[in-house]
Amino acid sequence: MNKKLPISCYIRTFNEESTIEKVVLSVIGFCSEVIVVDSQSTDRTALVAKSLGARVIEQEWLGNGCQKRVGEQIAETDWLLDLDADEVVSTRLKNEIFKAFESGEERSIDVFLLKLVTVTPNDQVWKNSCLAWRQKLYRKSIYRIPDHKAWDQFKVLDSSKAKKLKGALYHYSFRNFEHLLNKMNRVSSVRASEKEMKSLPILCIRILFGFPFYWYKKFVYQKMFMTGMYGFISSILMAAQRWLTDIKMFENYTSKNHKSS
Repeated sequence: MNKKLPISCYIRTFNEESTIEKVVLSVIGFCSEVIVVDSQSTDRTALVAKSLGARVIEQEWLGNGCQKRVGEQIAETDWLLDLDADEVVSTRLKNEIFKAFESGEERSIDVFLLKLVTVTPNDQVWKNSCLAWRQKLYRKSIYRIPDHKAWDQFKVLDSSKAKKLKGALYHYSFRNFEHLLNKMNRVSSVRASEKEMKSLPILCIRILFGFPFYWYKKFVYQKMFMTGMYGFISSILMAAQRWLTDIKMFENYTSKNHKSS
């Protein structure tokens, strides 16, 4: 597996000194190029990435989807691997990618869906809960990341040319509960301002009754009950992101109507 595949990996970063090394090391050995799109980090993120052989591009933050498109445009190959600075390719996933490309299977595929597996700050791997499938390995000639400030995932157009890979893409999504809460607060602000505005009655219903349903989806449907107290606390904070989006959208709605009156 010393051969490099015709895959360009791009990684968005901002002050990711604590994780960027293991992210880059997980792909530098098999991707033909690794591009770090850095949002003007003030720590050693860029220096660490460069020392490992990654190409670093400084780019002021443009928004979730827009920032990824910078990496797309720079990439030299048609096949792209989209990573965030807290996502690490597991050995099993790397082996599956190699097998797909060495066998020529990629010629009949336009996108590989990767399984996002959360790893908590205490190194607990949530193998059976809070799993998510993401379109992370794809052909640039077929798909592009949305040119959008909030959304950074595209829809699969032809399921017959899409395949799920079973190996884990480890997601070190939060450093502690404070970091998770701040992250949910930041995401909710972006989505409240960029999503299509809901009507006032719908927003009021969601604010009054939505939170238990948001929490149920995380804790029960996504099986976070299997991860103990850590999962219980995390499910509440994750549900808060959706609820805060409703609240902030309500605030935007009332502010907009107040100014126009």
